[in-house]
Formats: sequence, structure tokens, C-alpha cells
Amino acid sequence: MKELSESLSSWAEAKRLSFFIDSHFPAKSGGLIKHGVDVASEPPPDLTKEVRRIRELFNDLGIVEPDNLSSLDLKVAHLNEGANFKFLTQEMRRLYSEAVCSTDGWPKMLPYASEKQIKEGIPLFSVSGNIEGRATGSRRKCISGKSGSDKCPGWFIGVLWESGQQMYICSEGWHYDLENDRIDVIGGGEISARFISPKPLGVPPLPRDEWPDREALARRKGWRVSP
Repeated sequence: MKELSESLSSWAEAKRLSFFIDSHFPAKSGGLIKHGVDVASEPPPDLTKEVRRIRELFNDLGIVEPDNLSSLDLKVAHLNEGANFKFLTQEMRRLYSEAVCSTDGWPKMLPYASEKQIKEGIPLFSVSGNIEGRATGSRRKCISGKSGSDKCPGWFIGVLWESGQQMYICSEGWHYDLENDRIDVIGGGEISARFISPKPLGVPPLPRDEWPDREALARRKGWRVSP
């Protein structure tokens, strides 16, 4: 298997694809009921290209392809096999966590100063890449989920987006890019990295006419230091 520093971009692509596939399969399948009348749900999308690419990434990363994946018929990758796709996406994220993160869930390649602190000013980018943020320097274990096995294994980091919104986003929805020393949101909401709540998946970005100017932003935590 490749060194982690060499395979990090492939892991990021695989995890991003897992979120993309998940976004097309709601938690509850079947039609909707509106005013007592059944409303047919939208036909599931053709995800052949995405599933094929994940299979290629398994090979690139030196991973033995799970039986559930090899048995999927790519010619009908758009059919109602939500359970199979859910297996695929969850397995990919499990493997990502195993390879990219330490046993406590923190990304191995992202240094931290202490239990509660990382470097201030690390650039962050939203799902689309169109909104920039900066790490404020704080980190703590994610509080999402229940106790025990259902508890989220990720970590919160503080981020101040250029929209002026300050929040904590969980590492389960973002990826650290070692080569460029930046953090990319790769799953869930545009800036929230949340992927388990109903759409819009956490707090959406503010309209651009409500964003602070750069001079004001430069005085705030995260933006006051050079990345």
C-alpha cells in the first residue's frame, strides 16, 4: 500500500464520492404523502460513473474490493439498491478513517499544538470551493451522536468563514490536504460539513451582501495571521 502522504488525495476523492452518492439516497425511501395523496419520489440517479470511480480507487489504494461492491451490476447502478450503496459509502468512510486518522479519530497528517489547539489561520474551503475560511485555532471532540458505538468519532475545529460566520465543523465532513496545507469541506452542507441532518444540512452561507469587508475580517481570529 502507498505511503499516506502519497495516497491522501485519493482518499479525499473517495470520501467525497461517498458523500455525493449518499446525497442521492434519502434516509427513508419510497414515495411521499402530501395531503393524503401518494406522490411518487424522483427516480434514483444513474451513479454508474461514481461507483466505477470508487472501484478504481479501491484498486489504486491497494484495497481488496468488498464482495457487496463487486456484486453490484454497474449497468443498473441507478436502481433502488439503496442498502448496497449505503454499504459502499459507509465502508469507504470506515476505510478512510482507518487509513487517514489515528485511533482517536484525528487526521494523522494534521499537526496540533495541544489537546485543545491547532495552528491558527489554516485556510479552509467550502464544498464548492467558492467560500474561504480560516481555522481559529481551537479543536475538541465532536459532541454529535449518542454515547458508545453511536458516538461520532470526529473532531470539531473552529472556523471563521469569509461570510463572517463562525462555527465548529466536524472532521467527519472535512479533509486535510497536506500538500497544500489546507482543509476542504468534502461532505454535507456548503460550509457546515454536516451530512446527517435534513437539507440544507446545517447552517447555509449568508448572502454575499451581508459579508464583512476584508479590513474587518482581518482583525478577527483566524484571519489576523498569515496562512
